[in-house]
Amino acid sequence: MAFALRRCHGGGVSLRLLSGVLLGLIAACSALGQTYTLSTFAGGGRSASISVAGVSVVVSQAGLPDTAPSIAAVTNGASNLTGAIAPGEIIVVYGLGLGPAQITQAHLGDDGRFGTQLAGTSVQFNGIPAPMIYTWDKQVAAVVPYTISGSTAQVTVVYQGQTSAAVSVPIASSAPGIFTLDSTGKGQAAAINQDGFTSNTAASPAKVTDVISLYATGEGQTTPGGVDGEPASVPLPHPNLPVSVTIGGQTVQPQYAGGAPGEVAGVIQINVEIPTGIQTGNAVPVVVQVGSVSSQPGVTIAVADPAAPLVARLDPSSVHAGSAAMTLDVTGSGFQDNVVCAAVCGLLCPARSVITFDQTDVPTQFLSPTQLQAVVPPNLLSTARSVSVTVKNPVVIQCQGTENLLSDPVPFTIVP
Repeated sequence: MAFALRRCHGGGVSLRLLSGVLLGLIAACSALGQTYTLSTFAGGGRSASISVAGVSVVVSQAGLPDTAPSIAAVTNGASNLTGAIAPGEIIVVYGLGLGPAQITQAHLGDDGRFGTQLAGTSVQFNGIPAPMIYTWDKQVAAVVPYTISGSTAQVTVVYQGQTSAAVSVPIASSAPGIFTLDSTGKGQAAAINQDGFTSNTAASPAKVTDVISLYATGEGQTTPGGVDGEPASVPLPHPNLPVSVTIGGQTVQPQYAGGAPGEVAGVIQINVEIPTGIQTGNAVPVVVQVGSVSSQPGVTIAVADPAAPLVARLDPSSVHAGSAAMTLDVTGSGFQDNVVCAAVCGLLCPARSVITFDQTDVPTQFLSPTQLQAVVPPNLLSTARSVSVTVKNPVVIQCQGTENLLSDPVPFTIVP
């Protein structure tokens, strides 16, 4: 460590620790700009005051750690489990002496990427520096470089110039893990509901047929190829390996699986529709599979029972008494079609929505979740009056019976 005195006069220049312990005495100098050097301090940082002609200046020196960093475990940053790592996977290294006493989080550099050095800490895989996410004495997060190859990675952590012993970790083509709300790797997934901003929780569950967004890491190589430390942007990268999601025991194909816009390369966003015919509740199991490898068990999402339908518009909304059979179009939301369900007692199984005209069920055709069509027979149109139109969503509870979820009634007029 070096520091310069801008002005020197006769008399001594005392260098003291702020705690008052004398460090040493530096003889007075006669030349301007004289530079003094202190040797590296192998310990915690230290600060001192320099008194020059009655003017006090504080000088701080960062110390080296007492011992080299040591690695205890390398885990998936989402599942918190040890095992093989994949290119682009966010990992967490646990140990001692890995970083500063206070956690330091990474920020984008001037080049628009996360750097490979953070508060004196770096993580390397087979000698390749990794983008840093955060660093702390006992825990460090980084992103496995996309350029790693082979069957094994030697993982090291460097802090304040000292390097840990290498830890050998297997390399796999994929090692998926789902991020969870409490970061433990278990329980409620870190998922976003269909509205795009509310978190999926027991207090704000998704509904059957809603599309939710899951977040994971460990998808492996992508197209376009992943760029270390760079946030995802258009064109968004997609995993080279196939991705599927199992919700409540039913496997479905995601509508989207690729880079999460604005998040560092290595975070994958998966948009998937919640299938019908599953057991609903606050802890519905969810698993992501990338290639032949599945994410950790014990991750769940909250799914509510099928919702009551909503009727927004009738077309037509009136007809003359004595008319022939009439085609009625109903626009709204939450309409459902027949679903083939497994014969599991207690399982909720939606059946096709039915239009009720003046308390009479009429033949109904399902067009979409927002559109139904029915044919109203002439006998229901014979006399002038005001009637109500409703939609009911039958829900078959296996081995128990059927319940109907009803919309609010909408008036329809039969004019003279």
